[in-house]
Formats: sequence, structure tokens, C-alpha cells
Amino acid sequence: MLFFESFDQFEVNNKLTELFQFVEVTKVTLKQAQQKILIYIDSENIIPYQYVKTMEALMQRKLFPDWTIEIKEHYLLKHENDFQTVMKRYKDTLGEEVKERSVISAYYINHEKYTIEGNTLTFEMEDNFINKSYYEILREFLVDVFQKRFSMEIQVKVNYFEPAKKEEPEEDYADQLSRHKAEVAKMQASHRKETKADEAKPQEQPKRVEPQKAAAQVGGGSPQKPFEKKPFTPKKKLPNDPSVIYGRNFEGDLVSIVDIQDEIGEVVVHGKIVSTEERELRNGKTLLMFSLTDFTDSITVKIFINKDDSQKVCGELSKGAFVLIKGMALYDSYSKEVSISSVVGIKKISDFTVKRKDESKEKRVELHAHTTCRTPLSYSNERYGCGSKRKIINQACIRMGTSCDCNYRPWCGAVIP
Repeated sequence: MLFFESFDQFEVNNKLTELFQFVEVTKVTLKQAQQKILIYIDSENIIPYQYVKTMEALMQRKLFPDWTIEIKEHYLLKHENDFQTVMKRYKDTLGEEVKERSVISAYYINHEKYTIEGNTLTFEMEDNFINKSYYEILREFLVDVFQKRFSMEIQVKVNYFEPAKKEEPEEDYADQLSRHKAEVAKMQASHRKETKADEAKPQEQPKRVEPQKAAAQVGGGSPQKPFEKKPFTPKKKLPNDPSVIYGRNFEGDLVSIVDIQDEIGEVVVHGKIVSTEERELRNGKTLLMFSLTDFTDSITVKIFINKDDSQKVCGELSKGAFVLIKGMALYDSYSKEVSISSVVGIKKISDFTVKRKDESKEKRVELHAHTTCRTPLSYSNERYGCGSKRKIINQACIRMGTSCDCNYRPWCGAVIP
């Protein structure tokens, strides 16, 4: 199937349409674990590397936003099927692709530092450690590309050559010694002249400069103000709170659990404990995990408790308890979800849920009757096994404690349609 027949609602620019209009899709593979889609294509013309990557990016953005797209090319060249001709046409595309792996390897392709004989490509490289390491990367890449894309078995070799040595002119020892003595004599003469010039100048008494002015002259700005030591302000310490059952007292703005969709750092949440799980660790501590809900969403909380406090804290954090917690909302790699850990403190609070109240001025009573009658109540009579409306409502009123014989008294509240 042709490429744009497989993805019929996919629109691209004219250049990509021209390159992919006769491309055939042979297979599509989904890798669920890696969230990757592999699209295998056959083409009679070589598609430049940059256009292949552009097509992958457009398909990911427009068709499969949650997946990584990778196009696997296979070329069916009819006329130019020898290695030397293909390498000449495909050189620039290979250079762009291998540049993402190694700039040094791309240099040898872009500047044609190689020779081709039959199906053997031989690189000419300077003999050093860097070239030897990158040659292996380049060899594996080229063998894999030509085997998978062109169905060609090629060999890649290398010829190392010694780096050219720079020749320095040899200098006689006597010439070196005489040149060195001349430089020393020149430096000594220059030093004697500077010393005589300094002695001839009249000596001036140095002027006293205020420290602030000196700093201004050096810095080029206004005089600096003298350093003032600021009074020490101790960190605010919260008073002890008897409602704290774990950690220490804390403050903070309340956050709804439904708003914690990612790692957002330190949060303060409240809610009801719906389930708990205890695990005793090898070091003697107890890992307590419990699910907390504030009725907008729920989240898992993990705390580590010392052996001495385990029984007390686990007893307080039981199912049904309402608590206020401050901790870090972080991604848990074990449970693969965002949970609250590194808990600063936990306080016990009262039930904050609001019970449903009937605040209507006019009260309404609904009566639900179970009868053996299969006919509408409006046609009910003793013959069909159904009591009359008056009889059913009278029985309901007695059970409600109204002591009503259902004579449609206003205080009864029973309304017969």
C-alpha cells in the first residue's frame, strides 16, 4: 500500500508529498514497552535524511502524539545498483546522519577521505587513539546501513599513516650561548637606566587618603558606606501542637489532591484515611502506607516510623481517621505514581465533610409502595389484589406516626394525584 493511502488523512507540504507519493509501506510495527511505532517503507528513489526526520516529526505531532515514530527505509534502485555509484549519491545524506553520532566520523565521509574498490571502502586515517575509537563506530554504521537499506554486503577497512613531524632548524650550542648572553646583558642595562632615573626624581611625601575616598578611587564610584551589622533574627519556631501525631508542627496553604498531577514539591493536604498497609523493615523501622482522600481525588502517603513509636502512630493513623499532612509530592519509582513522602508532620483533625440537610421551606414526603398489583394504581380495586389509594396512604401515615385516617387533612402532608 502506498504511503499516503496508509495515512490518508495526513497532509504535508509539496516537497514531502513529491518524495513520499510513490513510497510503499510494507510493514508497521508497534512496540508497546518503548511507545514506538516502526514504519518500514520501500522506495525507488533515495530520500534525503533531513526529509525522513521531518516526516517522522510531523507524523508524531499530527497523528501519534504519544508515540515515537521511526521510518525504516529500504531502497529498490533499478539502474544505479553498484556500491561506488550509490555511495557517491548517498554521501551527503550519510554525512548528515553520521554527524549525529560523531562529528569526527562525519568528517571522513564529507571530505571523501576514503577509496572504493568493488564492495570495499578503505579510509585513510592518521594513526592515533581518537581515530581508532571512532573508526569502529563508523565501520559498524556503514555496514548496517548498506545491508538494511540497499541489501548490499560491503567491507570497511582503514589504512593508518604516521603523523607528519615538524622539522625545526638545528642551532649550534655556541650560537645559543652567545644569544643568551646578549639577551641577559640587554636586560641588565635596561634595569640600570630605570634605577638611575628613579634616584634623580625628588621624593614626595605620600598624601593621607581617607579609606572611603580610596575605595571610591579604586572602584571609580561613590564612597562605600561603612558595614552595618544587621541584628540576628531567629527562625520562627512554631509552638507545640497536641494534635500532631507524627513529625513536628507545620503551617502552609491547603492544596486539593486533584491538583497534584505531577511532582510539585512541598504540599499540605487533608483527607480521610481509606486504607492502610504496614511493613516491617530489616532495620527495625515500620513502613506505613495509607491512601488518603479529600473526596476530590486520592493519593498514597508513605512514612517511616521508629520501632518505639510504631504501635502508637499506627493506632492513630487507622482507617476512617481524618488527618492534615505536610510532605513532598514526588514520583515514586516503585509504585510508578506520584505519592507523598518525606513527611514533615501529620495532625489529627475533625471530620470536615458536610452532611446533607433538607433546608427547603416546603417539606416533601415520597411514599414508595410495594404491591402485588400489575395494573395502574388508578384502576386498582380489591378484585385485582390492590388496595385503594386511600388505604395505601392511610397505612403509610400510621407507620410515620401521624395518626391520620387520611381524610385529606392539611397537616397530614399526603397528596393523592
